[in-house]
Amino acid sequence: MSFGYLIMFVFYLAIVRFIGKTAFAEGIWIGIEFVSRPLGKNDGSVNGYVYFQSKQNHGLFIRPNRLTLTKK
Repeated sequence: MSFGYLIMFVFYLAIVRFIGKTAFAEGIWIGIEFVSRPLGKNDGSVNGYVYFQSKQNHGLFIRPNRLTLTKK
């Protein structure tokens, strides 16, 4: 998996925009951008730190075990 990879999250298509450690919580996080609907909680930033850019409420951070990969 890499940046730009398409994934399914709760039956909605999203694009991987960030993979790595964050300042808001321990461990590895994946930042995703929902393709067609504002199903997220942010715009790719948390507490003033920008991890990636997306439209408001199109960004979401999830743990790697919560996603399903699709074919690219």
